[in-house]
This record gives sequence, structure tokens and C-alpha cells, in this order.
Amino acid sequence: MNRPLSPVPRAHANADDAVPPNHPITLDDLLARRAATLRATPEAAGEAGWQPEDDVDWSRLALRLRTAIELDEELMLEVVADGDEPLVIDVGDRTFWWHLPLSDFPARVRSLAITPVDARTYDPGGAGHDLEPLLWQVAHASFDGGRARWLRPGDRYKLRRWPNLTALPHDSEQVRAMSLLGQAALTAEEFSSVAGIDEADAVRLLSALSLMGLLRVQSADARAAAPRIIVQPRREVGLFARLRGLFGR
Repeated sequence: MNRPLSPVPRAHANADDAVPPNHPITLDDLLARRAATLRATPEAAGEAGWQPEDDVDWSRLALRLRTAIELDEELMLEVVADGDEPLVIDVGDRTFWWHLPLSDFPARVRSLAITPVDARTYDPGGAGHDLEPLLWQVAHASFDGGRARWLRPGDRYKLRRWPNLTALPHDSEQVRAMSLLGQAALTAEEFSSVAGIDEADAVRLLSALSLMGLLRVQSADARAAAPRIIVQPRREVGLFARLRGLFGR
């Protein structure tokens, strides 16, 4: 029987130790770290012998968390990436424990083990951190940076509430795009067109907000009850002009 492991402090202190685990980083920092990871070579990895084709993303964890959040499960998971100290996630309480700051979240790993934990036998030794920033990171590091598997073509999405942006790596374009989702239910394609962002960026943002439980979903089956959508060509116009063009007003 697996014995739950308690979070262990870092073995080697460095400048990052001064950064709280949920300290926000910029989107540029996150993308630069991901690009550097994908450019890594066996020579750069030294004795580890890492090969680019060996790495995996966090899709399995994203799918498991999505199911647990949708079903409102009282679930605790222990996640071990590359044999490192465990990440422990309490889905029911929306908290997590990890020695690694989220500013150092690895976009790619070579191995990922996910094990259920009996919450009655787990002693975290302290208060956990808000799960929402971790879900944002996991979603952006899953599905090869594309559409989450649970996002169905034709479904419409509307923002339930704003995420805590102070804890998330984001840019002004994402904030502007999310404001559209707060005012209209959009398909991924409509969202991309009206927000003026690439479709890949649109589905990544939808995937993250969906995993965080922040989107209302209108099934494609309900299309007949939805307002008629007129997608205008992309152009540099203001937010309200985009919305008026979207709904043909």
C-alpha cells in the first residue's frame, strides 16, 4: 500500500526560495521557459541523457482533475513528476502542497505518476495553497498546448467569474479576451475571431478557464436557442464594436 508522502523542503537553497509557491510570473517568463525546455539537447542535459522525444506533458493529470472537479469529488492525489518530491492536490478543498514554486512549474517532464491518497492519513504539516493557479499551469502544459479533450466543437463558453489574476501569469491580451467571454457565449472559433487572437491561443485560454471551473458551457445541441452569430473579419476595433459585430447589431 502506498504511504502518502508529506511535502519536503528543498534540499538546496537558492534565490528562488524567497519566492512563495504561488508567486505569479509573467506570460513571457512562462513561454521562455517552455521554449528553453523544448530546445534542450542531450548534451545540455548532461548525465541525465534526456532526449526530446522522451518528454511528456500533464494531460493525464488535467483529465483526472477535470473529472474530479466536474463530479465534485472529495479526492486527494499524490503526483510525482520525474521522481521529484510529491505534489499533493486536495480537489475537494481546492488546495495543494508542493515544495516547488509555481514560477518553476515544468512544462515538460519525463515521467508522471498519479496516485490517490487517503486524506485521513495525510498530514500536510501546514496550510495548502489555492488550487486555481496550479490548474492554470497544468492546463497550459497539457494537450501539447492545444484544445483540451473535453472541449467539444460547436459548444459555447461564457465566463462565470474572473480568476484571481494576481496569482496567474497573464498578459493584457488575455485579460481583454476574457472580458469578451464575460459578456457573450462564444464558440472557440468565434472567440478567436472576435478577440483577434490566434485559434491556438484561444483554445489554450478556454482549456485553462474550463479546467479551473470558470466557464458556463452551452452545448452545441442548444444552438437553435442561441442568438444568431455573425462573425466579422478581424480588424482593429474597440471591444464594444466587436460585440456589436458579433451579434449583428
